[in-house]
Amino acid sequence: MNPSPYKAKTISFFLTGKCCLQCKYCIFHHGDIIPRTDIPTDYVKKRADEAVTLKVPYCILTGGEPALHTDFLEIFRYLRDLGFRIRMITTGFGLTDDILKELTDYQRIRFCFSLDCHDQKLNDRYRSPGAYHKVLDTIDKIRGFRQDAYIGVNAILVKETLRETPREAVAGRGE
Repeated sequence: MNPSPYKAKTISFFLTGKCCLQCKYCIFHHGDIIPRTDIPTDYVKKRADEAVTLKVPYCILTGGEPALHTDFLEIFRYLRDLGFRIRMITTGFGLTDDILKELTDYQRIRFCFSLDCHDQKLNDRYRSPGAYHKVLDTIDKIRGFRQDAYIGVNAILVKETLRETPREAVAGRGE
């Protein structure tokens, strides 16, 4: 049997269904569809060890809000010590100053914030009141700890937010 020409590059961990927001379109908004519980920490560690054996370099932490996992820092430290390049998809909620400091000390982490629209009122209408400013405040804190930290944005584009999104952001390079 020939070995597969494909090599896994990323392992993703859906750490928890817990989240502070009530996004209108989110399946986690309805706790009966996805329970608001944590994935077992031992399970994450076991899968991470397997990924290391397979030489998988990247790890994504997502959820709900991954920082709300009961053992979030333990998991982060474990993945860090294994040498993963980590991308954290976050709302910013649950990221205290102490947690942010520890995360930003790790040069191989990227933050990807959930922000649906550049307009605060429209963003918060879809997510929850205060969500827009929480993202901006958390980004400012990260920049205070490490100016060169990688920060990206995840957006769910619905009809209304798409209409309000700058054309260049949707088309790419202004095309």
